[in-house]
Amino acid sequence: MTEPSSTSTASFPSVARPLRIAAVAEAVSYLALMAAVIAKNVFDAAGEGGVPVVGPIHGIIFLVYAVLVMMGRGEQRWGLGPTLLALVLSAVPFGGFYVDRKMITVPASA
Repeated sequence: MTEPSSTSTASFPSVARPLRIAAVAEAVSYLALMAAVIAKNVFDAAGEGGVPVVGPIHGIIFLVYAVLVMMGRGEQRWGLGPTLLALVLSAVPFGGFYVDRKMITVPASA
């Protein structure tokens, strides 16, 4: 019988790719929510312009994104500043696209 090596470490999958997907999904859902609000308020669209449907979907996607930002900050080597920037950019139209393209690095082994 062999004993487990004390130098072995558990390998966890990278959170970078799910974070990139969540960043893009958050940006798209935010833009869809803005379009629904415009449809509701400017064009007096029927059914509240889709806000009751798109709003909760965007909310869930945002929560997933925020959790992934917090999970991935160590892997991405983000301090407080970049972490807060990634969270604040979720409140800016097209901000999730910036996070996806400029802030997230995908490890080569992922």
